[in-house]
Parts: sequence; structure tokens; C-alpha cells
Amino acid sequence: MASGCPGKKNLQGYKNLIKIVSKSWTEGFYYRPRIDKELLEQYHEGLIVSSACLGGEISRKIDDGRINEAEEAVKWYKSVLETITTWSCNATKQTVPMLTGQLI
Repeated sequence: MASGCPGKKNLQGYKNLIKIVSKSWTEGFYYRPRIDKELLEQYHEGLIVSSACLGGEISRKIDDGRINEAEEAVKWYKSVLETITTWSCNATKQTVPMLTGQLI
């Protein structure tokens, strides 16, 4: 999973966050710890996730002009996660539209 910031909202979220972080170091490590979508699906309960920075999956797709793919990614995250915080991206090119919370 590209740039995201998981957090917890309850005890189960804390336990799942510990599992995800541990697995990212032991099973997902490739230059740095990584969390894939399958792991996020497995341990999503009680997590709070932000949409990340301009290096995140959704921002990169928007920057590349792949708006439909960005919308699909937002829908996937919404279907898996209970709580998603800031979905805000800054446009890096004038031709790239701004994406704000209205997709959520």
C-alpha cells in the first residue's frame, strides 16, 4: 500500500495496528516496511486511515490523469475501512482537478 497513515480508534484497532506493523516489517519489507491491501482487508477492524500525501496511491493516480482509477481506489478504501480521515490532494499540474472529500 502506498503512503497511508493508519491509526486506531479502539482496543481492537490497536491490536490490528500492532499486527499490521509487525507483518509490514517481517513479511512486507522491501527497502522499507510495506502494508498491502490484502493485509489491510484482513486487519481493518478498528483502524482509522488517512489518504496520505502526494506520494499516495490516489494522489499519484490523479497526478497521472487517471481520475477513474483514483475514484475506484477511493471506493475500495471506503468499502474496506470504517473510518477514513482527510481525503485531500493538492494539484501539482493545472490540468489536474482538485480532489476533496466529496468523493467520500
